[in-house]
Amino acid sequence: MSTLGDLSKFGQAFVTEDCPLFENDSTRDEMFKATSYFGDSDVTKTCHGLWTEQRKVQTLGHGGNTGGCTAELEFDPISGLGIAVLTNEPGETAFCSGIPVLLYGSLSDREGYGSFDGTAEDISGVYYTRRAIIDGAASASQYMGQIFPLSKNDDGTYSVKILGFTFADGIEFVPVAPHQYIYKDNGREKFVYIKDGVLELGFMDNIRSSTGILPFASIWGFILFGIVCLLTLIIKLIVHIIRKIRKSDKRYTTADKQILSQQMIFAVSGIIYAVFLLYTAGAGGRAFVTVSCILATLLGIVSLAI
Repeated sequence: MSTLGDLSKFGQAFVTEDCPLFENDSTRDEMFKATSYFGDSDVTKTCHGLWTEQRKVQTLGHGGNTGGCTAELEFDPISGLGIAVLTNEPGETAFCSGIPVLLYGSLSDREGYGSFDGTAEDISGVYYTRRAIIDGAASASQYMGQIFPLSKNDDGTYSVKILGFTFADGIEFVPVAPHQYIYKDNGREKFVYIKDGVLELGFMDNIRSSTGILPFASIWGFILFGIVCLLTLIIKLIVHIIRKIRKSDKRYTTADKQILSQQMIFAVSGIIYAVFLLYTAGAGGRAFVTVSCILATLLGIVSLAI
């Protein structure tokens, strides 16, 4: 059985008359009930781990991504109509998001959602994901990725821009009800709820930062400073080897001692942060941090003799 076959079989089990996943049908009925809502609305957000998609009808399912693939399982618990999509492209939207719209219709086709004439608010700002560690010493990791800086264009669409570089353009937020929008981007069509600086998607919330891009710039500035320290250690190592070959002595100056102290301070803080990353990052991140720490430690030990 292929991966797509497994996904299809799992989805079919949810909508068959005799569901093989549960001993009692009442358990499945309970699983399809809402466990959270978008903001203070009555729009269902999740049902016991199943994400909702607001189409012409409300569907249930779950999406998934790996480093090289994108998957989508979606079904209508009322009609039993479902779809399973598996693509060999990370972050794919044309099929995983486009096909369900063709199958179930758009939210704007739902009764009561196609004639909203309210004014869409300006939602420009820098948003950071809440699908991360947001408290404690490792909370800085939330500013290292999934930043969502929205800038409104003259035509009413939005762009994602960081430090003058445009990463996405022509993003639409189509209002369908107060605080409720259809988010359209590159074939993707998602329901979002935006109120009081919180942009809610079905699978995560994004919070508008009062300090803008400052946290993002500060974290990456810290990383760039670490790179400079690493390059300094490499240069000192090369100079040390050259002096050993030439058999020339080196006397420590006050400036040398200050540089060494700064490097040691950064090394200690870097080690503390690396330990937290080892417990919070994925497998790839842990491998990267481990190798980086080993190399930095070796260079640091050698530099002590310089």
